[in-house]
Amino acid sequence: MLTKKSMGCGFTGGDGAKADLLREANAFCAKQGKEIETLDAAAKNGVPFVRCASAEVDFRCVAPGAP
Repeated sequence: MLTKKSMGCGFTGGDGAKADLLREANAFCAKQGKEIETLDAAAKNGVPFVRCASAEVDFRCVAPGAP
């Protein structure tokens, strides 16, 4: 599982953070010679002066071509 809060805090969307996490997870699996299998991914948009944008990705690494 990876999680991330956006640097822009309440003035950005969570989709950018989610995309960053998916790239990180893909690179992690690729270093092992495997592919990413996304189990769950969620993003929350920021709300100015209330909440920073954030994202969470649950994944596992699987052998290439695994069902």
